[in-house]
Amino acid sequence: MYFKEGLTLVSLQTAIIDCLNIINNFKIGILHLHTKKKVVVAIGGSSGSIYAKVLLDKLHHLTNQIEKVGIVMSENAKFNWEYELENKDYQNYPLIL
Repeated sequence: MYFKEGLTLVSLQTAIIDCLNIINNFKIGILHLHTKKKVVVAIGGSSGSIYAKVLLDKLHHLTNQIEKVGIVMSENAKFNWEYELENKDYQNYPLIL
């Protein structure tokens, strides 16, 4: 179960596409600069934990281009992640929490 009431499939697809476009643009920018970057991701408590998961998964695979990823998660974000994704996998990312 990836989303709850109030979030349509169209908005889910649009948000995922937006996240992927941001990541692709980020990758291209890093390739041109030849330097590793530090990234901070703030995850709020709104519905849509799947978007955060997709973003963290993509950032995890860019470790050769990113020096560090810092993650800030509110307690509501953790609660919604657990409720929407039915797990606590946010604890398993080898990123800074």
